[in-house]
Amino acid sequence: MAAKQRQTPSLIGSIEGEVAAEASPMLQFLLAHARLIALGVMLFLLAIGGYWFYDARQTRIRDELRLEFGRLLSSRHGQERIAALEDYLKTAPAALHGAAWFALAETAREVRDPAREYAAWEQIARLDPTMRVTAVLAMAEALAAQEKKREALDLLEALVPGLPEYDLAAVNERIVLLAEALGNFDRAILACEAIVARESLAGNADFWLQKIAALRKKAAKPSAEVSPE
Repeated sequence: MAAKQRQTPSLIGSIEGEVAAEASPMLQFLLAHARLIALGVMLFLLAIGGYWFYDARQTRIRDELRLEFGRLLSSRHGQERIAALEDYLKTAPAALHGAAWFALAETAREVRDPAREYAAWEQIARLDPTMRVTAVLAMAEALAAQEKKREALDLLEALVPGLPEYDLAAVNERIVLLAEALGNFDRAILACEAIVARESLAGNADFWLQKIAALRKKAAKPSAEVSPE
């Protein structure tokens, strides 16, 4: 009598059995918590929809505020624009403060109102530290326009320490003009020498060397006039 041949499960059958055994607890879990899972998915989708709605609303508000600001600039001129900008800044959103102060500074310059121009650039320097050098140079110009050259020079002198090289030349050039106007020729010469010392300005060195020679001649004159500003 032939011995019964042992039947071994096929490879596919074994895999199906293992998958079914592993998947069954997960399937049971999903079925048992289907409502909670569906609620979670629904809340997630609602959260995404709420964010999109909020973002779209905020974008629309920002666009409306920019349009309002643009209408203010295009419809007003001179002192009327300055008054409107000063009033606008009382309630303007923080995102538009910088643009409003820039517009005020430029308008004040156009109408030759250096006091307001100075105040506007002062605010810009406070709002954006990266604009500090540009703002202080503009503030010095505004002071000089008010015949306050000594104050302008002091402002620039306070800016010099720690300045990066690429900003130092512009500041020193303005110091030369102010110091010369005040009759402080020694300070003007020092500023000129600092400019010449910069290798990147070697092409302009002759001009500044000539300026140094001219300043030394002025300094040597006993009757050199000194401006009182």
